[in-house]
Amino acid sequence: MTSTCSIKRVEGRKAVIAKFTNGRLKEGKSQVLKFKHLTNGDVLEDNSKDDNIISRSVLIAKRETDTCQTYIGDTQNNSLSSQFYNYYVGVRNKRTGKMKVFDAELFNMIPDVKVDSMKEDKLDKLLPMTYTDQMKELTKAFGSTKRQRLVTQAQKNELKEDVLESAIGNAVDHAVSQENYTEIMAKKPTDDSNNCIPTHHLDTDKPEDIYKAEEIIGGKEMAAITNLTQKLFDFTSEDFQNEEGFGHYIMNRLPILPLDETRRWEKCKCLLYIHCLIVLYRKKANELRAKDILPKAWPDILKQSLLNNFTLKIEGDGKKRASRCMSVRMKDKIILHILVLCLIVDNFTLEYSDILKDLKIGEKRMPLLLRSVGCQIKSRVVNKVNVRTAHLTAPLLLPSQNLLSSKRK
Repeated sequence: MTSTCSIKRVEGRKAVIAKFTNGRLKEGKSQVLKFKHLTNGDVLEDNSKDDNIISRSVLIAKRETDTCQTYIGDTQNNSLSSQFYNYYVGVRNKRTGKMKVFDAELFNMIPDVKVDSMKEDKLDKLLPMTYTDQMKELTKAFGSTKRQRLVTQAQKNELKEDVLESAIGNAVDHAVSQENYTEIMAKKPTDDSNNCIPTHHLDTDKPEDIYKAEEIIGGKEMAAITNLTQKLFDFTSEDFQNEEGFGHYIMNRLPILPLDETRRWEKCKCLLYIHCLIVLYRKKANELRAKDILPKAWPDILKQSLLNNFTLKIEGDGKKRASRCMSVRMKDKIILHILVLCLIVDNFTLEYSDILKDLKIGEKRMPLLLRSVGCQIKSRVVNKVNVRTAHLTAPLLLPSQNLLSSKRK
């Protein structure tokens, strides 16, 4: 048996459909809420004369409780796509079999919560979340341990970035507010690798004329270290005590010093100056801030020359005294001076395994340093051991680019 139904559309009257976002009304409890339906003219009187205004309706449901007393639904809060559809509600009379069809309006009823006295963290939970935030919350609640750990780490990184930006901003503001603040003009970066290389001569036919010990160490410094060098000059393997802590390179060169006094004095002073440079090179940042950075037994001329040439001075601000620091470029400068003095001691053919140990430099970096001062690297096998040596020849050919900065990681 089939049943028929006649349908009739009713014009001019609209059915109101309310959907509550936080729950649903129980059957027979509709009298708990009192509804009020407002149209465009009732709500927006100042815009009612605008011919182009989009139709707007508001549905208000009041409930007399302490937790939530008002629900509000607004047609303008519906999604953009839903605004292009027409909705209908059909009411069928079971006795007559006829159905009346009414135009319908959909309202998503949102609780109107008073947040004046609420804390900010509770307010944030009520505000709409982005898709990314929703996925993070779902992952934290239901995701695997690995994914939860990744989300937590990402949130920590975001917090660290905010703290870092705040700290940098405060530091800049503090620097600008100081009375002794001076504007630092931006300078174009330049290749200053040649400034690290010791004094040299390009137009010469002999390797010994390219680098000279007196020009590298200094005339006054050469004279000042004579007394300290006496122990090296009088070296004998039987009674020598290494109280100063000389490195492998110096200890292996002392037994083969020349007997000629002039050449012996020059090479001993080079070895002592190498030792002084190594001592300075090994200084840590906190040691460079000390009052007496270098040993008291060293001559003042020598100490002042080393600090001025191989460290940077930080001026005091009245409350703190001046201190010293050593940049990466200064460390490279010390190493290049040490290598050139080693070349002078070894007659410009340097087997650099000993000085490599003293400076604790990587085997791949040492050839770059030696090429920076114009050396050529050669390799040979001695007793099944690969021995690498650096050779300096005239005329001096320096690399066209800065090998140190381009290869440093």
